[in-house]
Amino acid sequence: MRCDHSLLGGVWINTDGPSGPESVYATFILQEAIRFVERSAKHDESPRALLIGLGAGISARALHVHGLNTTIVEIDPAIYRYAQEYFGLPSPRGGAHIQDARQYLTQHAARQAEPYDYIIHDVFTGGSVPSSLFTAEHWREIKGALRKDGILAVNFVGHLTSPGTRAVLHTILASFQHCKAFADGSASSADDVQNMVIFCSPSRPITLRPLHDSDSLSSPLRHRVFESMQDNDIDLRSISEYAPVLLTDKDTSALDVEQSLSSVEHWHVMRRVLPARAWERY
Repeated sequence: MRCDHSLLGGVWINTDGPSGPESVYATFILQEAIRFVERSAKHDESPRALLIGLGAGISARALHVHGLNTTIVEIDPAIYRYAQEYFGLPSPRGGAHIQDARQYLTQHAARQAEPYDYIIHDVFTGGSVPSSLFTAEHWREIKGALRKDGILAVNFVGHLTSPGTRAVLHTILASFQHCKAFADGSASSADDVQNMVIFCSPSRPITLRPLHDSDSLSSPLRHRVFESMQDNDIDLRSISEYAPVLLTDKDTSALDVEQSLSSVEHWHVMRRVLPARAWERY
């Protein structure tokens, strides 16, 4: 699925399994590890999950197969439609909302609706993210929609040493007491762009339970990603070594300036992922 000179997701043909074809990107699989994070209480009811940003629906399909009551919030109706038509997205048990995520969270709070056990936040496209979805105020809204022992998974792409990425990570760490991050293993050095997922809890340290055979859904890629997670742990303590910049609704400049450059870099990366003729016909 292509959008804004970017790949929002994709699958390999002839790789069907219980959760559909294999993903072309490991980072979407990594998000599913949100289910492995230990929680402080055992909940009898079916877990409730919120997906902010759908892409090709890789994570949404897997959560559906695992029996989670999943709600989707996606701002672009075409993405939701194509995920269903071309990538086998099942109708979400919790419904789909085609709207801005912050608008949805405001309405969720106004209704005093039931909180979520899990929230997956993946809004990357075209080499950038909407900065309004990475501010301290937004993470406060996210926290308000989570159970006290709920888990957040945030997908982000960037250079770990760049000011924008540090601002994103510092703002998340300032908003949640406990976080742990993992790279998807695609970067060959610390200087490369990293695909990472940050897992956060408002109430307890992030620890992962042992893997079960059913977690991989008979997928070799899932098995490999889950088995290698601990090897790709990102040391978030290094963020505190730099002058912290907090992203707020009033000031997202630290992220906006960097993204004006990273979008161009992403454009060149995409030209290596797919041949020029694929983008020129788009």
